[in-house]
Amino acid sequence: MSKGVSLREWLPLIGMMLSTFIFNSSEFMPIGLLTDIGDTFGTSEAQTGLIVSVYAWAVMILSLPLMVLATRVDFRRLFLVVLFVFFVGQVLSSVAVNYGMLMAARLVVACAHSVFWAIVAPIAVRVVMPHHQALALSVIEVGSAVAMVAGLPLGRTIGLLMSWRLTFACVAGVALILFLYMVRVMPKIPGAQPFGFSRLPNIFRNKALVGLFVLTALYSMGYYTITRVIAISNRFFGRLLLWKMGLLPRRSVCLVQRES
Repeated sequence: MSKGVSLREWLPLIGMMLSTFIFNSSEFMPIGLLTDIGDTFGTSEAQTGLIVSVYAWAVMILSLPLMVLATRVDFRRLFLVVLFVFFVGQVLSSVAVNYGMLMAARLVVACAHSVFWAIVAPIAVRVVMPHHQALALSVIEVGSAVAMVAGLPLGRTIGLLMSWRLTFACVAGVALILFLYMVRVMPKIPGAQPFGFSRLPNIFRNKALVGLFVLTALYSMGYYTITRVIAISNRFFGRLLLWKMGLLPRRSVCLVQRES
């Protein structure tokens, strides 16, 4: 731990870092599970892939409106509500009885996700002393970075060994544990200043900010494109590895090879 950062500051930071990990992992995991989900509901790859595309569009469209509506809520309460909504969405995803229910559940998660990324950084810098704010942001980014590297393969591994439903159930379980943990350690934090819809056009007059929007969009499109390609190839190579480890029968590897 960094010298000067108290345990009271570290506890909520660790919880937010782990929350960042599960939020990002939940975003990436379905990419590696699309084929299995399609097999369950009898949907094509293109139709199944909409649970990722619609999720992304929902997060993009809902982020600003939801945050404008939530600006009058104190950060502690807002963070806990977002984490609980995320938990509910994951539970609904794990028990979805049809494609429509799964899509609706993913939209519930998207609502939580759209607010989460708008508040996690402001909260992180408020739970520490001013001279530790850079450290707080870096701790949050650790959770995001690890999720981008490990989230998809972790979800895919659980999906291969058990089922795609168990992947969502595991995320829900971790989310519930984090919710109970944050209830205990999250300090009271005043909300942000009220922000009305009439002030939204001012954001797009900031050229540097617009440039960051474009850069983030290009980065995300590239990342999701390559991860989907990897997910398709990993369906065969992942099962081959598990067969070599004695965790899957040879028949499952041959079936995937014929489908490819």
